[in-house]
Amino acid sequence: MIVSWLWRRPLVRALAVVGVGAALFSLGTTVRVDGMSTGLPGPYRLVAGVPLLDLVVPARFALVCVPVLGVLVALSLDRIRSAAAAPGDGPAGGPAVPVRLLWGGAVAAALLPLAPTPIRTVPAWPVPAFVADGGWRAYVPAGRTLVPVPPVTGAGVSPATFWSARTRLAFTAPGGYFIGPRAADDPTARWGAPDRPTALLLRRVAETGQVPVLTDEDRRQAAVDLRHWRAAVLVQGGLDRGEPVRRTVDQLVGPGREIDGAWVWDVRGLVG
Repeated sequence: MIVSWLWRRPLVRALAVVGVGAALFSLGTTVRVDGMSTGLPGPYRLVAGVPLLDLVVPARFALVCVPVLGVLVALSLDRIRSAAAAPGDGPAGGPAVPVRLLWGGAVAAALLPLAPTPIRTVPAWPVPAFVADGGWRAYVPAGRTLVPVPPVTGAGVSPATFWSARTRLAFTAPGGYFIGPRAADDPTARWGAPDRPTALLLRRVAETGQVPVLTDEDRRQAAVDLRHWRAAVLVQGGLDRGEPVRRTVDQLVGPGREIDGAWVWDVRGLVG
């Protein structure tokens, strides 16, 4: 409605083109409905091979529509406000003030559900001094990693996310932010690097608080995963279910010790 009403303005035409184009590109290379592929080619195929655009997640194009719609609504309200000073210049050629009130009320009603609501937050455990003050440097040589407990997985937040930010990426940790194909023969996108069995095991303990019955195979797998991560130390800071996690790690790699507010397991000898 706004576009048809203000179509003569070049800015409105440009916004309409950008908004429609972004909405179409957001459909991806194949149109999907309710998560199911329709088999229909999506408009994004036209630019999927263009450098830089070939690395874009198509769904992100939908975000472009938000500011476009916001600017269009703002332009309509500005036009209504200006019309109030010139009776007879409303969008329907009638009295400007009633139209101003009606359109302003309609916009307010449409935007009311978007009114700010309290954002759900959870308290974050403080970064242990062992990490924040650099005590880890004595244990992590060049080319090796500090593995937070629980390690990074694609299914949950890891302490490493906060620790890295607070220390300005001072240490290297396995995992992290990543978007890529699941495997060489599976182009389906996934968030995060492939999860290792030991990371999933410790994540389950952190979520459930249940210490599993571990086997020699679990311990062998832990050694394999630690070598894969090039681990030097495992570090556990504050956790809601920290005790079960600590006991599980003790059973996997041997007892750790508390250093500067963190439980630390030196695995350099285990990894080799």
